[in-house]
Amino acid sequence: HHTVDDAPYGGGGGMVLRPEPLAAALDHHIGAPGAEGRAHVVYLSPKGAPFNQRRAIELARLPRLALVCGHYESLDQRLIDTRIDEEISLGDFV
Repeated sequence: HHTVDDAPYGGGGGMVLRPEPLAAALDHHIGAPGAEGRAHVVYLSPKGAPFNQRRAIELARLPRLALVCGHYESLDQRLIDTRIDEEISLGDFV
């Protein structure tokens, strides 16, 4: 409670996952940005490119893959900028 969530950086409504706990978890389990053998990190976001069969095949061929799902409103943008390799949207739904 009150350890992984916070108000969005720069203001706005809702809550986002704080960057520090998730960055530490990602770095521990998949490697820090630029580390050899680091997994490709995909954030499932409505802002991302649409997910389709072609992209599914491409992702399945990667040696390591990590999928990150947001909570509340989203992830803190600083985390997206530093730890996320790609944003993918699962479709047009709420």
